[in-house]
Amino acid sequence: YTKIGDMVHFSLWIKTTAVSGTTSNGVEITGLPFTAYNATNYFGATTFVYMVKLDTDVGTGGFVQTRLDANTNKLRIFRAQDDSTTVALLAGACDSNDCRIIVGGSYKTG
Repeated sequence: YTKIGDMVHFSLWIKTTAVSGTTSNGVEITGLPFTAYNATNYFGATTFVYMVKLDTDVGTGGFVQTRLDANTNKLRIFRAQDDSTTVALLAGACDSNDCRIIVGGSYKTG
C-alpha cells in the first residue's frame, strides 16, 4: 500500500490454502492498513482485477463487487444479477484450496 495524505492506495494478491469454519458466512478481506473515513454513505473505491476458482454463481449479466464500508478496514464481497439487490458472496464460494483473488483500490482515512 501507499498512503499520501489521507488517501490510501492498495493492491492485494490473495491465495487460499484451506477453507474452514462456517462456509455460510460472507467473504471478507480484513486487515487493510488504515480505517476508512467515517461518514454516512462513504465507500472506498475498489475493484477486482483477477479471480480464479471462486464460484460466484452470478450467471449472464451478473457481476461481483467489493465494498469498503465507512469506519472499517475490511473489504466485503458481493454478487449481483443485472439490477437486482446485491447479496454477500458466501465463504463456500471459495470451494477450492487454490482460490486466487487480485483486488485493488483507494480510500480516504479518518
